[in-house]
Amino acid sequence: MKFGVVFSVPFVAALVFSGAFYEQLLIGSRTDTSYLMKILNSLVYLPLYFFAIYMSVRSNLLYYAKSKFYFPLFAFCILAITSCLWALDPVKSFIDSTQLFCTVLLSLAIVTRHDSKYTSDALTNALFLFLICSLLYIFYVPSLGLMNRIEYSNLLGAPQGIFTHKNRLSEIASLAICLCVSGVINRGLFFKALLFFISCYVLILGGSAAKLIGLACAILLLATYSVNRTNNSKFLWAFSIVMVIMLAYILLPSYDAYLLSSLGKNESLTGRLPLWEFSIQVFTESPILGFGAGSIWDNDLINMGYNAFYKPPHSHNLYIETLLKFGIVGLFVLLVCIYKKISLLVQPSISISQPYFRLYFLILISLLVRSPFEYILFRDNQISFLLLLITYGYVLKESYPIRTKNKFLK
Repeated sequence: MKFGVVFSVPFVAALVFSGAFYEQLLIGSRTDTSYLMKILNSLVYLPLYFFAIYMSVRSNLLYYAKSKFYFPLFAFCILAITSCLWALDPVKSFIDSTQLFCTVLLSLAIVTRHDSKYTSDALTNALFLFLICSLLYIFYVPSLGLMNRIEYSNLLGAPQGIFTHKNRLSEIASLAICLCVSGVINRGLFFKALLFFISCYVLILGGSAAKLIGLACAILLLATYSVNRTNNSKFLWAFSIVMVIMLAYILLPSYDAYLLSSLGKNESLTGRLPLWEFSIQVFTESPILGFGAGSIWDNDLINMGYNAFYKPPHSHNLYIETLLKFGIVGLFVLLVCIYKKISLLVQPSISISQPYFRLYFLILISLLVRSPFEYILFRDNQISFLLLLITYGYVLKESYPIRTKNKFLK
């Protein structure tokens, strides 16, 4: 491990945004977390946000809001901040929307401050460290590595490693596999094989059907694209993206229901189906602009109508959650953002030989496949979304040099 990049900004960002170690100790796998612990957890992000703001002033990062590549993303952030005017909880909405804006700025700050090789080394170090320590926790410190106090009884004893939830552990394993497959890792064959084996083992150990299928679809599509990458195949390639994602939407509920049934559990996708039905009912009360960026699941509007034995943090669906937060207007802006992200995959000027393009491809497709079942994209303080933005920036940096007054990109 190259310790020169251990305490770099990309390494610390991976540590903080994944919630590795510290979040498990502050919050843990429980729902009765004290307000003080939540505040302490939020304060950990401040140094990274200050770095992002410093870089935005020094290097004029807001210049990118004018570019066709970033305008929809910044528009989504502006909508989130503006939603404070009509939000159920203006303070919480302001905090969440500001964090989303700072997450976007942080990705740009990392891309402009560090070269791609430096960042890939730092991310590789971080993910490898998280996975190794997680296995040690799971096997030798079960009181920390296995879930003990959790809202679902079927998660009792599930592996969580050095994270607050087993989904975080599976997320890290999925991202590590993306790093290995994309070729951005600047290490020997033995290290790559070791990281790939550990990542696959942890991902299977976590038992996340959504992440397994999302990653499999992404790798399959990347292999297809590597064979058919001529300009004449762009339309077929774009069509295959849509078809595979739609197929995953159909297969994933069936697989998850079968898996839960075989374990003697219900077939409501761990409570998602009734949660979605209730969310749609709430959405109809404010369909145009939604209820604001802050989580509506902390509000009395939800508590009075949703009869559940635990309070969900969100609706576990990117599109439904966007409707709840920002209404139909927000969903439209979200779909434009997704379109811009997908359109980059079929640009003739971008080569499949670029490792960061392959990494961007894998992360984007896997997250899109999972988006109907998880709230992971366009969300503040999420490592997968941060890495997607970072890889997006490096692909643009290598393929579409954007010059500003300070010429900080190429």
